[in-house]
Amino acid sequence: RSLELGQMEVQQLLLPLSVDLSADEVESVLGERAQFERMGIQIEPMGPSTIVVRTIPSLVQETAVIESLKKAAN
Repeated sequence: RSLELGQMEVQQLLLPLSVDLSADEVESVLGERAQFERMGIQIEPMGPSTIVVRTIPSLVQETAVIESLKKAAN
């Protein structure tokens, strides 16, 4: 299912992506949550060391989203 966010089309993932990070990295990424949401990436904490991705831009691969989250964590 696709949702439209401004001019960008995003897709809700049937199986959300889980990204394992350290607790400090999760906190760092969540500090950038608003910026990710503007890009069409909806993230939520799932425990102290995991982030779940629920939506991504339709034209972006899942691996690119995971890489972006890991870069934001550092």
